[in-house]
Amino acid sequence: MDKWNEIATDEVLEKTKAALEVNGFIVQIAETNEEAKEMALALIPKGAEVMTNTSKTFDDIGLSAAINESGDFDAIHPKVLKMDRDTQQKEINNMRMSADWNTGSAHAVTHDGHILVASGSG
Repeated sequence: MDKWNEIATDEVLEKTKAALEVNGFIVQIAETNEEAKEMALALIPKGAEVMTNTSKTFDDIGLSAAINESGDFDAIHPKVLKMDRDTQQKEINNMRMSADWNTGSAHAVTHDGHILVASGSG
């Protein structure tokens, strides 16, 4: 893929999927935003403690809201938003880092099966 604004072909997706699987990743390819959201939700046990890290993609497909607002999960993000960063930063950090599940999106997936995650906030 030479251009960032072009959708990958099925051939590229399958080759990249195979490379990711060789590197130990479990890969699912969704056709729609709703399918992607449902695939992700199916991976997380109901009632699990989940931290939703910032992800425009997850916001756009409704995954963040499904986790944070449905009542199906013990959502950490809404809890930490109510805490005082000046006096409770250590507790906030502990809650964010010790959740049973953390969600976040990758910033790059390479054709040879690697994933890059970069963060502007931590």
